[in-house]
Amino acid sequence: MKISVCMIVKNESSCLRKCLDTVKDADEIIIVDTWSQDNTIEIAKEYTDKVYSFAWIDDFSAARNEALKYATWDWILSIDADEILEAYWIDKIKEELKWYKWDWLNITLIWEWWWVMTKSPRVFIKWLKWVSPIHETPNCYMILKNSDVSILFWTSEAHKLDPDLDLRILEREYLKNKNNARACFYYGRELFYYKKYKESIEILEHYRTITVYREELAAAYYILSLSYCNLQEWEIARQRAIFAMLINPHFKAAIELLASMCFDREKERWLEFAKNADNSNLLFIY
Repeated sequence: MKISVCMIVKNESSCLRKCLDTVKDADEIIIVDTWSQDNTIEIAKEYTDKVYSFAWIDDFSAARNEALKYATWDWILSIDADEILEAYWIDKIKEELKWYKWDWLNITLIWEWWWVMTKSPRVFIKWLKWVSPIHETPNCYMILKNSDVSILFWTSEAHKLDPDLDLRILEREYLKNKNNARACFYYGRELFYYKKYKESIEILEHYRTITVYREELAAAYYILSLSYCNLQEWEIARQRAIFAMLINPHFKAAIELLASMCFDREKERWLEFAKNADNSNLLFIY
């Protein structure tokens, strides 16, 4: 089994070597630069001669699909400059692929210095394409295989050069179609990150009336509960936390959040319940 590592980069000189050192044993590395102004390209060329340029158009899928065009091998590993694999995990991925007949592997993404863990299709067959301008994903629709491999993520210094990039793209996609459930969820979540709690509530309360995706809805209820907490609207905050738990009673963070809003006697019982919550079937683990 041979693997093509495909990356998009921009002004990643602070972290690119750290990432590439962990994937240098792949069969090829393809890097598409979206007009860096530092020495990112020079660093990239220390690891591969397959370095290309692509004009940035506020669309992550467009840039990632450009990288796929240059891939030689059928299996793709997608990783970003501010992410790393642990040692020998290229070999581990190849070993899994030997016995794997589906189109993609689900990789655990662990966000260092932050509060969420999720799973993402990062190893996939080359004929899949990336979709969605942000929070992009290959166009595969079923969870077929969860790998034991994980990717550690932290925040690149490059994000400071355009800190509102995600918010800008998400607002654009939301305004295109306010009934696009996926756009509503991610835009509402981003507004929460910006501490725009009233705006986040407006979007996510609408989102919960149009979505059919229960795993994402559980996350939305959790964020709604946090938002109402920040506005000191405790009764609605408790209700939204309970709704998250009704969808998934294994949602540990939602149970603990409800406990934090209860008096001591009830708090103790909810925390006892939380001890047995294993976060199974969650899209995001907080």
